[in-house]
Formats: sequence, C-alpha cells, structure tokens
Amino acid sequence: MVQNNQQLLSSFILHIPVAIAILDREMRYLAVSDRFVDDYQLKKNIIGSIHYEVFPQIPPDWRQDYQDCIAGKVEILKHEEDLSKSDGRIDKLLWEIHPWRNFAGQISGLVIFSQLNIEKTLLQEKLKSCEAQMRAVFTGMNELVFTVELNSSSILILPTKFFDLYDDTIINQIIEKTQAQLFHDPIANDYQTLIQKILQTQQGIDFEYSLQLDEMLMWFDVDISPVSETTVIWVARDITQRKETELNNLFVEKELAQVTLQSIGDAVITTDDYGQVRYINPIGEHLTGWRSEEAQGKSLAEVFHLIQESTQKPLINPIQKVIQENNAYRLPAKNLLTARDGSRKYAIEGLVSPISDRQGKIIGAVITFRDVTQARRIARKLAWQANHDPLTKLCNRRKFEEFVAMAIKDARDRQSHHALCYLDLDRFKIVNDTCGHAAGDELLRQISKLLSKRIRTLDVFARVGGDEFGILFHQCPINIAQTIANQLRQLIEDFRFVWEDKVFRVGVSIGLVEITATTQNLTSLLSVTDAACYAAKEKGGNYVYLYQEHDLLVAQQRGERQWIAKLNRALEEDHFLDARTCGQALCLAPNGDAVKQSVGRVPRLAKQRGLVGFQRRLFCMSIHTKNAPYKERLLRVKELLNPLGGRIAFVFMLKK
Repeated sequence: MVQNNQQLLSSFILHIPVAIAILDREMRYLAVSDRFVDDYQLKKNIIGSIHYEVFPQIPPDWRQDYQDCIAGKVEILKHEEDLSKSDGRIDKLLWEIHPWRNFAGQISGLVIFSQLNIEKTLLQEKLKSCEAQMRAVFTGMNELVFTVELNSSSILILPTKFFDLYDDTIINQIIEKTQAQLFHDPIANDYQTLIQKILQTQQGIDFEYSLQLDEMLMWFDVDISPVSETTVIWVARDITQRKETELNNLFVEKELAQVTLQSIGDAVITTDDYGQVRYINPIGEHLTGWRSEEAQGKSLAEVFHLIQESTQKPLINPIQKVIQENNAYRLPAKNLLTARDGSRKYAIEGLVSPISDRQGKIIGAVITFRDVTQARRIARKLAWQANHDPLTKLCNRRKFEEFVAMAIKDARDRQSHHALCYLDLDRFKIVNDTCGHAAGDELLRQISKLLSKRIRTLDVFARVGGDEFGILFHQCPINIAQTIANQLRQLIEDFRFVWEDKVFRVGVSIGLVEITATTQNLTSLLSVTDAACYAAKEKGGNYVYLYQEHDLLVAQQRGERQWIAKLNRALEEDHFLDARTCGQALCLAPNGDAVKQSVGRVPRLAKQRGLVGFQRRLFCMSIHTKNAPYKERLLRVKELLNPLGGRIAFVFMLKK
C-alpha cells in the first residue's frame, strides 16, 4: 500500500502545473514535475540524480542552507538567482525550500518549489533599455529638464546638453531662480495651482516665462506634462534670442506706428479693455483738448465727450458696445465732440474697432475719427442752395413743386383741402428798365420780406421765376385762401419802392387754384395755376383770379401761352424769312385749322410779353400735321396783324 501511495504521489507531482521537486536527505531526486524539468531544460529522467550534480552552479552558502534545513535548523529557505540560458538570456530563478517528514515525524528530505520569472526579467530588461534610450535622448537635448514632486517640494534635474551651453554661474542662477518661483516666491502659489491642475486632469500645458538673472533676462518656452499622480516633468527651452528679436521688431513696429499715428490727418485714441485711455495722437489732442500724458488712465467718457447734435444729449460710450460685441462700430451721424474746456464743438465721423491679442482675446479698442465740421457746413450750405433762391432766401421752384406734389397726395389720401397761388408782379419791368437789375433785385428782396411777414408758418412761400412767386396754403379752405391772397394784393398795392430819387408803385396779379382729391397731377395743376395768374393780368393786373372748373378764360390763357412759347422759340432760333420770297403773308393755327380767332391774338400777346421785332412784321407759322399738304396748312393773316400798325415786311416760319 505504501508503494501504491508513492506511485500515486509521483504521478501527481509529475503532472502538477508547478515546478516542484522532492529530494531525500542525500539530495537525490525522488520525484519531479514536468514543469520543473521544462523550466530548467533538464533531462527527462533525473530521478536518483543528485541535486548538486544537476545544478553545479549552486553556491556553497546555499548548500549549507540546505543542510541546515535538513537538520531542522531552518523551516523555510528562499533564494533568488540568475539563470543563464544557452541563448545568452538570463532569467530570474526563485527557490523556496521546505523539509518533509516521514510517518515517524523525522525529516526525510526537502521539497523544492521554484519559479522562473521570465516576465519580470523581460520587463527589467525593457526598463533598462528604455532608461538607456531616455538617457540618450536627454543627453542630446538642449532643454532644461527636471521633474517636480509637489509632496516633497523638490525637483530632480535630468542631465542634458543644456548644462554644456552655459557656465556654472548662469546654471546655478537658473536653478535657484526656478526653485524659488516654484516653492518660495509669491508667484509660487500660482505655479503650484497650475501643477495641481495638470495632475488632476492628466493633461499637459505650455507657456512662456522669464527669469531675471544678475546680468541678463532669460526667456523660456516651457512644456509641463504629468508622469505620475504626484510628479510632472518640466521641459524648458531657451527662447531668449527669439524673444529679443521679437521685442526688437515690436519696438521698431511701435516706433513706426507712433510716427504714423502722429503724422496722419485722422485723430486716434486707444484704450484698454476697461475703456481707459492709453494713447492720443496729436490730432486727437487738438480735437479733445487733452494731452496724451494727461489723458492716460482716464475713462474714455471723460476725454471723448460725444453728444447728439440736435438734442445736445450725451451719446453712449462706444467702447462698451465694441468690447461686448467684439465688432467694429461706426460713430453715429449728426454728433458733436465737445472739447475739454467746453468752448469748442466739432462735428466728427469715425470708427471704433476692437484690439485683440494673438489668442483672440480683446485687450482694448481704437477710435479713429476726423473733423468734418467744415464739410458738414458745406454740405448743409449746398443742400440749402439746392432748395432755395439765393436772392430772396425763399424756396426755389424745384423745392416748391415737391411741397405741392405732397399736398396733392395728401388731398387724395386724407380728403384734405389746400390752395395754390402764383403771384406775378405788375410793372416790375419798368423798375428794371429804368433803374437797372440791381434795383429790380432789391425790389424782389423787399417784396419777399413784406409778404413773408403775412404768410403763415405752415404755408410755403417760394420764388418760382424772375418776378413770380408761389404760395402753398396748407390745410386751408379756398375762401380763406382767397381772403389771404387779396390781403397780400392790397399789401403790395400800398407798397412804395424807393430807389435813389425815384419812387415806384407796383402791383401783383394772383392766380388761385384749390387742391382737392380730384386734382389730377402736378403738371396740370401748375399749368392751370399759371394760366389763372395770366387771367388776372388780363383783368388789368392787381387782381386775384380764382380758378373754377371748366373755366374758359383760363383755358384760353393756356392756349395763348402755348403760342408765346412757339414765338419765343422761333425768335431764339431765327426762323424768319423775307416776305418777298413768299409772295404773301400766311399763318397756321395751332391745331392745323384755319382759326382766325386764335391766330389773331398772337400779335397782341407778343406785344404784351415784350417780344421784340414783331411790329412791322408778317408771320407765317408752319406746323407738321399728318396728311395735310404744305399750302393747305397755311392761312392768310395779313388783315389780322394790322393792329400792330405800319407796313408788314417780314415772314417767319416755326419748324415742327
């Protein structure tokens, strides 16, 4: 049975997945596991072999330990050794030895448990290899490299070529200054907070910092990365030369910018992100009344006092809007900049723009503006001249017709009533011919002032021609407008114009038309009003003629005025022929028909309107009409021109 148990034990040990061997007191193998044989690459049958023969490299001290264990002096033995392999590799061999006893309780031998730690060996080799590579890398680096341990407040400097680039004095100063910044200086709290954040997030960060040494200022670009839960690695690159170049370039750019800002014609003010003034160029100093040195550090609202032109109320600080929205902002139109002493105000226009750093963060703003006081004054003057008569300072015809057009629209939209009248001075030509144009101009100025005093402020008074005026009575019934027109007529009738030793009486012919919802358009309204004015002259002048719908007299005046326009054009273009070449005196009515009544009024109108050269003339007008032969378009008018008196000797032709 004992033999059976031994066989069973041997079989169990043989196949157990552990490296195990049982030895007797003479250190002969009684049983070994396959794992033991494989780990040590032994022969398959080593049963009976002596342990020291199988492992001759076992040192004497180990052998003595084995004997002490067999003798009962030691309960457990543990050893670790390197095991050389045939391929040159060395594995870690761990031994743990226990004595085993027989049924009588006597020590009969030893049990060896072993572990071949190949993984640990490989890991250690890798670590050594990595360490060697890292040392090679660090040795070739020009950067300052060290680890920072917050718990112990210590740094471990790694050997790099950085120490070969500078002398010991500079190296010592760099290390001392760095340690002071990290652990002792007031800035140390900021650095430690930053390192703690890196350890918490396990994310690196880079930035630039400087160290003031005894004889120089050094700049570093540092990269800090976590290497454990309590340690970071600090890699600092010397960028002093690059920084000096940048600072030098920045200085040159700043000088160029300063010279440019001082030379340009626009005013410039720069501020920080709190809206405090940092710089004002000379033009800005002149406009604000502040010297740049005095304004530095003051709020922009105190230095740049902007008000609205119409209300004189302060405008919102433009810097706040720009910084909040991060967009350029154009200064409001119609503003005024009040100088420091309050005695001067400038109309300005300009732009406020944000200033950002490399990371896009707003660090301030710049205001560029120019004085447009003179330009705005000229613009207002030009706008006034475009809408006013320079002699009388009244509205001119173009502006007056704009008001009339608005009145027509208002009458249609709101069923309102307005009135329009034209005023043509009587005997104005006598003043002009007798005393000259200067007297005529003065007469027009005095008449304008005289009438302006009697016209309501909501009405529009304008000079629409040489001696013609227009009045738009706004929101005025026609009967009231007629009363006012007669008052104006009487006012001019009572007026006496004195020029040097001469005194003149003048009158006025007034045509008055009501503006209602049925008024057609501006052109027809002006034509009717003009004709009504001439109808007043037909009444002998110094008369107010109120136009009525289907007014025959006004229609007749409109027709006659068309004839006057044709006669004027014929005179200007010199379309006259000798009567002897025609053989007879001929004329054609406006519509191409033989209408003696229309043609017969032409000589009288020509004489009345002062058209020179019509006395002792014979007229022949030719107007193109469809399907009418030339001779049929002519009418004998010799007898119609007799009122002019004298012998008729000329013929004129008006082309189509």
